[in-house]
Amino acid sequence: MLFNGFAQGIQFGIIYHQQMGAPVDGNWWISDRFWQANPWKADITSFAWDESGKHLYIGTSEVYGDGGLFKLDLYKKTFIRLFPKPGSEPALSTEIIEINRKNGNPKVKLMLVNETTKIVIIPDE
Repeated sequence: MLFNGFAQGIQFGIIYHQQMGAPVDGNWWISDRFWQANPWKADITSFAWDESGKHLYIGTSEVYGDGGLFKLDLYKKTFIRLFPKPGSEPALSTEIIEINRKNGNPKVKLMLVNETTKIVIIPDE
């Protein structure tokens, strides 16, 4: 679900809307069907599904968000940061341009703190 915060950017949350056959499905509970987490929930620039539909990639902006790129495991309700890696140059913004349907790697437009823009494949090929 996307929430338009206008001047505060676009916020993002995930809703488990299918019927559950048991009170628990993965890390989802029948009484807890909404998921948002820092640092990927705020100031969304883009999002894209992998081919399996099990993972979601989210790009963010640094204005109200994090500026990073994240891969969410929807069943487990976990996420990892794909960019920037710890110790690397921070990003002002990451924007997903496309997803490679063969290997799932996202092609991303990066705006770095030093105001350079570059296109990268995550993970680097």
